[in-house]
Amino acid sequence: MLDDNNLEILHNEKIDGSLFLNITEEKFMQTGLKMGLAIKLTKEVQVPKEKLKSMFSLYLSLSKVLAKYSLTSEGTEVIPSLPGPRHY
Repeated sequence: MLDDNNLEILHNEKIDGSLFLNITEEKFMQTGLKMGLAIKLTKEVQVPKEKLKSMFSLYLSLSKVLAKYSLTSEGTEVIPSLPGPRHY
């Protein structure tokens, strides 16, 4: 998908992994990439972003997470410790 010229453009524009995941089709084209490649890259970037959204959408709030594990709390500063082995 990306040839050496395209990789050089991204490198010269200092587009790293975190920027790459958030760049828009228009921004890809502003760097000098062709429209077809910009569309493909934008669609490919959406796949991991959608997976992350779906993973974290299960936990909408701290209170729901605590309720899921039958924990109660009056606030984040008094969240009870989870049971488990203690390491001294």
